[in-house]
Amino acid sequence: MSVERGRVALVTGSTSGLGQEMARRLASAGARVVVTGRDEGRGDEVVGEIIAGGGEAAFVAFDLEEEDLTPLVEGAESTFGRGGGCSGQQRGYSHGRAHGGEVNAEAIDWAFRRNVRSAFLLADAGLRVLAAYGARGLTHRTVDKEASVPIGTASNYFSSRDEMLGALAERIRVRLAPDPGRLEEFSEREPSVDLSVDYIRYIVERTTEAPELTLALMELRLEASRRPSLAKILGDTLRRSYREDVNFNLSAELPGGAFEIALLHYAIDGLLLDQLTTTIDPDIPIERVVEELVKRLLV
Repeated sequence: MSVERGRVALVTGSTSGLGQEMARRLASAGARVVVTGRDEGRGDEVVGEIIAGGGEAAFVAFDLEEEDLTPLVEGAESTFGRGGGCSGQQRGYSHGRAHGGEVNAEAIDWAFRRNVRSAFLLADAGLRVLAAYGARGLTHRTVDKEASVPIGTASNYFSSRDEMLGALAERIRVRLAPDPGRLEEFSEREPSVDLSVDYIRYIVERTTEAPELTLALMELRLEASRRPSLAKILGDTLRRSYREDVNFNLSAELPGGAFEIALLHYAIDGLLLDQLTTTIDPDIPIERVVEELVKRLLV
């Protein structure tokens, strides 16, 4: 990878997956890297790895769902100043410079629109293709058609099929993430088995409200069994989700430990497979199934 030494590279979503790898490569090439993401702990880990390898990096906490880019701009400026320039690298899918190369709101907003939002739209289209046609039907051309963009657009963002699959694995984590507001509501309730039931019901609710996402995840898991690079990215995503569930269970003082939460994951995965493909019994109510699974595994 070629980059002007000392140039500032903003890499959004760089606390894991492809964004993390892009941050490492840019640092190795001589860039001063601004690692961004929601998880400060993971961000500090990535920064530590880059510094240990002789690179220069800093973390700025930023949620890609936010419209206001001011905190990201100010964080980059306070760390590396305005004079270092900004490469416009976003989430690992950059093709060119932001306006004039300076770290400022206009430059980052331009790069954000061009790289991050476009990549998200293409990734969402890829997930729809994956759910509808399976991994064999996923190509750059089919993603372009699904996204209604000129043929060749997806290739500009994902240089290979493996890179595209990795991006879909990263995107699906964001799309299936729980609503912080709902989690806050759960955390304010008194610990009980009923709370555990409601929490697991919420997991099933959000994964079945958008069945194409869950089907796409199933396709990714099958494809990961044949592609080690995808298995690593997807495995990191699934294990992070599992750890978050365990941590929530502990913080909410709910019954069961890590092993019991793992059992629930196995059970719910099977339930979702049954409900979204060919069910063994369409007459059994989902809510009752969830309640019985939770009570029998946690009590």
